[in-house]
Amino acid sequence: MKQTNPVRTSKRGNSRSDILKAALLEFIDRGVDGVRMEHVADRAGYNKALVYKHFRSKELLFEAVLTAQFQEREQTRSSISGDLSEMLMGWSQANKGDADFFKLLMREALDFEGDRPVHADQRKAYYMQQIAVLADLQKEGRLSSTLEPHYLFLALLGMLSIPQLLPQVAELVVGDAPGGEEFEQGLAVFFKAFGEVLSPK
Repeated sequence: MKQTNPVRTSKRGNSRSDILKAALLEFIDRGVDGVRMEHVADRAGYNKALVYKHFRSKELLFEAVLTAQFQEREQTRSSISGDLSEMLMGWSQANKGDADFFKLLMREALDFEGDRPVHADQRKAYYMQQIAVLADLQKEGRLSSTLEPHYLFLALLGMLSIPQLLPQVAELVVGDAPGGEEFEQGLAVFFKAFGEVLSPK
């Protein structure tokens, strides 16, 4: 498997933050089962003892990485508003910079299939916030109320995630690579039309 580049760290920087960045890349490259604390230490440019000082185990380190990723996304998503078309564009633009986040979720799915997700309650609350936004649009008459908001969000989540999770499939289906100018222009046109279709007449 192709390995992600090392993290550039500074000994005068934030060692905890450096370790989380390195651990994110390690978990993506090796999966949870394949990661060792010394791998993370080497990648972060610190000794293993410092990694253990911040995180007592690999499992706690993985939890911390996921928590940090969701906190970053929550801050970004809180600034996205407007009608459905505008929200879809905002979510899509935010997702473009989150390739590592999606890879981490894929690793989690592969390594923890059937298990309760790490920090499930907090993560569910994050999704419920997004669903509440859709429900509010329905109450305001700006979005069709015929679609149950939880399933609508799940459908939108799939649509928005595919270009990041399965870029090769997206390119085969659409004919343009995700992130490219033609793909992004086509997506913007689709989101506008899709929002109009789901808006009450």
